[in-house]
Amino acid sequence: MPIDFFDSSIFYLGPDDWKNLSPFILLFAGIAVLVVAASMRAKDLVLRTLSFSFLSGAAVLFFASLLSQGRFFLGSSMELGPMERIVAGGICLIAALSSLYVRGPDYARHSEWGALLLICVLGMCLLPTARNWVAFFVYLEVLSIPAYLLSALYSNREKSLEASMKYLMMGAFVSCFFLLGISLFFAVSGSFKFEAISVAMTAAAGPQQFLCFTAVALVFSSLAFKVSLFPFHFWAADVYQGAPAPIASFLAGATKLSVFSSIVLAFSECGLWDIPGVSLYVKLLGVLSVVLGAVMALTQSRLRRMLAYSGVVNAGFVALVLPNGLSVLPSVIGFLLVYALSVLICFAVHEIALLRLGRSMDDDLEINSFVELKSKLSPFYLVLLGFALLSLAGIPPLPGFFTKYVLLSVLAKNSAFLLLAVALIGTFLGLGFYLRSLVPMALYPAIDSKKTNSETSSSGASLTAIAATVFSLLVLFGFTYLQGLISSAELMAR
Repeated sequence: MPIDFFDSSIFYLGPDDWKNLSPFILLFAGIAVLVVAASMRAKDLVLRTLSFSFLSGAAVLFFASLLSQGRFFLGSSMELGPMERIVAGGICLIAALSSLYVRGPDYARHSEWGALLLICVLGMCLLPTARNWVAFFVYLEVLSIPAYLLSALYSNREKSLEASMKYLMMGAFVSCFFLLGISLFFAVSGSFKFEAISVAMTAAAGPQQFLCFTAVALVFSSLAFKVSLFPFHFWAADVYQGAPAPIASFLAGATKLSVFSSIVLAFSECGLWDIPGVSLYVKLLGVLSVVLGAVMALTQSRLRRMLAYSGVVNAGFVALVLPNGLSVLPSVIGFLLVYALSVLICFAVHEIALLRLGRSMDDDLEINSFVELKSKLSPFYLVLLGFALLSLAGIPPLPGFFTKYVLLSVLAKNSAFLLLAVALIGTFLGLGFYLRSLVPMALYPAIDSKKTNSETSSSGASLTAIAATVFSLLVLFGFTYLQGLISSAELMAR
């Protein structure tokens, strides 16, 4: 006698299962609470407090369960292991810090921003846990749709709406690539499950290998859009410039952490790196991203747009090592965590600078105007900005140097010296556009701007910048320990 679907053991959750899923349950509860708060037109302070509380609570629960045994849920479509937990914890941490400096009349008019942020975070946390391509696509859309809406919170400003529409239209277009790619996976293997696809990829020969490569190229191209790899990066500069600063900083770091980690896990589980041509295609996109992204960053005159092309370069660094599979995942996580925290510091200090200079909050500071900051910002904030930019540039002994060194040392260990040379060229070009932002503050005499603003401080942005700096240093001092912890936890789980 057939068993009713809802009586299936797939949906049974024991005490340990509830404990493992508690961070996701907390995020679901947060979404419900924030929807109610939005319907009641709660004040910004209430929404910020609720968002930060639920996000930081979820981050603590993810990190606290890091050494727990890996478990499958919903049959075999979702796996929650140490790697997935630390990625999800990092995403929640980035989102929590971003929510601290959400402020202004646009957020008051759109009080649903808190619920949208948590939905986006939920999709990002679920994405690395997917173990079939249908679940992967669902989680990808759960993180994407709120991101499109969040980038348009400045709804009365043309620049913000234009950026959001570009993001939405191009995102919908590349989603078609993804669906076509996974349909080809099904044509080859007869399944969307990763393990079944892995078996089919191993047995593929002749024309089937070309079909497999086409499927992987379509799927990876769709995901390359999410992380702004060349040539799928054209939305990035407009969104970085047009979206509210907290949203832009969140999307810049958390999306890369979620999607790149998911690529490593999914492609390794499916055995896609062994398909002829796949590694070459991914490395080619990485090379183009590093070189052309650095060249474009050098030509930018505004900080936000420069950070957008810097994101293209850093995505390229990760793409160069992706084909090495699961062995590089700890290095990728550490590199992207430091990158995300550094970008958070830059955007938070940028927000404070706009207040001190009397500029509109949707403005994008010109790099040449940084000389004005010497008379408007305290040396403390200038030091924080310098710390973040120099860390992004990879200057020792800052966190960005060590995480980039560990990431790129993978290329040296695998004798990929040509790719290593490209990465070093990108790093040296990066010195140009990062230091160009600091030179006006360091060498030129201060210019006392006459523009003032009655509101000359932002405690939320200050707290975000300080907290992001502290966590960045924690990643630096605990990076070696973190790598060993992840590796040992992964061995215990599997």
